[in-house]
Amino acid sequence: KEPRPMVIKRPGSSKRLANLVFDIRQFLSPYTPVKLKELRKNTLQDFLQAGRVLGMTHLIILSESPAGSFMRIVKSPMGPTFTFKLRDYNLLREVIEKQVSRPNWKPDTNSPAVLVMKGLNKSLAHHQLVSTLFQGLFKNSTLDQMHSRDFKRLALLTRNSSSQQFTLRQYITRQMPPSVR
Repeated sequence: KEPRPMVIKRPGSSKRLANLVFDIRQFLSPYTPVKLKELRKNTLQDFLQAGRVLGMTHLIILSESPAGSFMRIVKSPMGPTFTFKLRDYNLLREVIEKQVSRPNWKPDTNSPAVLVMKGLNKSLAHHQLVSTLFQGLFKNSTLDQMHSRDFKRLALLTRNSSSQQFTLRQYITRQMPPSVR
């Protein structure tokens, strides 16, 4: 079964957080509604009802408060809820602006990203829950099932053991012809 996450922001969020919502929708494409319209009067219940119609598997809610920015991931319909504090994040356009040679590419959102996890200890229950959560956000596929032409994007989830923080990054892959020697 393909994952169907829905990404929304809470009312009163900054423009930067709204841009992050758009980037996360692109990151989780093609299985998430990228052009989802949010109105100020929409409630969480409205999104849950719309999610049932769309076959939503996860609801990702970004919010801001004086304490910082937060991301809640709700497994639908009856799953657990995870809350992550966003310590730092970069938008896609900020990453492109910082590059010396600015490429003329856009991420290929027609094929799903492949999830790679590093630093998670499967024997710890909370690490196993986080692992299951993120595996549910991405299509389950093994490298044996994939053809190299389908491998366009990589989602890397790492956990820093000293700071206890998770890092989620997206990489764009491109195929190069083998060099002739």
